[in-house]
Amino acid sequence: MRVTFWQVLTMSLNVLVLPLDPYSQVERTKTRVATALGKLLRSDDRYEIGDIDRIKADPTWDLIIVWEPCGWHKAARPVAESGIPCFPLAPPLVYHPYAASFISEVRERGGMLLPAIDEPTVAASIMAVRARQTLASMRLLVVNANEGNVLAEQVQEFSTRCKERLGIAVDRRSAIDLNAIADSQSDAAVDAEWQRWLAELLIDGGEMGEAHMRQVLRLYLAERALLAEHQADGITVDDIGAFLMAPGRPVMPNSSYAALAHDGFLCCEEGDIQALATEAVLRSSLGAHPTMSNIYMAYRDAMNALVEGEPYNPEFEAQDFAQCLADDHLVAAHFSTSGVLPPNMMVEERYRIRETYPAWRGQSMTAATPRLGPVVLARLGSEADMVHLVSGVVDECRMDDTKGWYRGRWMIKIPSALSFVENAIHQHYAIGPENGRAQVLDILTKDVLRLRRVDLPNFS
Repeated sequence: MRVTFWQVLTMSLNVLVLPLDPYSQVERTKTRVATALGKLLRSDDRYEIGDIDRIKADPTWDLIIVWEPCGWHKAARPVAESGIPCFPLAPPLVYHPYAASFISEVRERGGMLLPAIDEPTVAASIMAVRARQTLASMRLLVVNANEGNVLAEQVQEFSTRCKERLGIAVDRRSAIDLNAIADSQSDAAVDAEWQRWLAELLIDGGEMGEAHMRQVLRLYLAERALLAEHQADGITVDDIGAFLMAPGRPVMPNSSYAALAHDGFLCCEEGDIQALATEAVLRSSLGAHPTMSNIYMAYRDAMNALVEGEPYNPEFEAQDFAQCLADDHLVAAHFSTSGVLPPNMMVEERYRIRETYPAWRGQSMTAATPRLGPVVLARLGSEADMVHLVSGVVDECRMDDTKGWYRGRWMIKIPSALSFVENAIHQHYAIGPENGRAQVLDILTKDVLRLRRVDLPNFS
């Protein structure tokens, strides 16, 4: 049975509690543990009060809570060597200096020690463990143009590392398969899906003709069929290589992604598995559906000042770049719209189908206006061993049809645009609403997944 991202907080945990205070009475310890964990765990979580022998007897523990450590204890070494996430705990659920020796030794021995300074931090650590459990159950799908290109090679390399380091499985399929399944869809199935889109997703029928939209719908049904076949939670299609650059320039599937996001699936353009996997990390920790977009240091006021038809030349781009550095802003835009905005990140209640003019006449995207507010930008490295994290605030959106490809842009205020320029690792970044859960993402990436973090001063 597929575990979806919407179930991230329903992942039950198997917890071992090690009472280390040699002066605690057994019954008193049980009572105090039950009281404390009753506030932090759920009824379907299982916890057992045991001794250090239980670590080797059952190495499948999701979390070890060391109860009331006092000074040095021989449990520190096996706890550290187990590689199981752990932290010390004692009433009143805040840091106690008695735990310092245990913390120091576990850290020195390379154990997976999670933050437990106060009750909110403990709760965030437990949530980060649940997030890792969810990631380990995830499966993502990449649809490649063919097996011989550079993108396919990169996907293969990242997929192997992603499973090893994050627990996320990645499957690959060919665009030939996607198109064949799309062609097999019945007219009745297409008609029924179109009626659902009109009833649930779209403001109206959009700017494209019937033939175009029927092909988009066929591709959507094919994507859903592949997702079901692979029991996958997200998909990214090499829409440029497999569609835009293909002979005859067939209809791209991009307008189908809003429906996928609406249905709870992760999705992003351009066959970018790193961006899709980054979305998975954000979704599991932030508890909100993310998107992906291109990041720029341009297309701002110098471009806005141009009269229609005047070229946006390198000189104007340099002016906008300097402005981004001066006021610490990034510009996000993708294919004339705002990327694959999920429902929780858009102002409108429904999407609009628009043509991607003047870049690609005859192609379409789903358009919506991003919400203002705090966001997190993230990108996993090419070997899934590092992540670039940046906190920001969307403080302005510009939707202007006269600006061509970049008519849909959102301005993101960040702590340091210069730092971003120096540390950015790709033009695509996953973007998610922060929702007050940045600490969970912080603990998940740094302490649980142990990813190498880039640009730490910009993330909190």
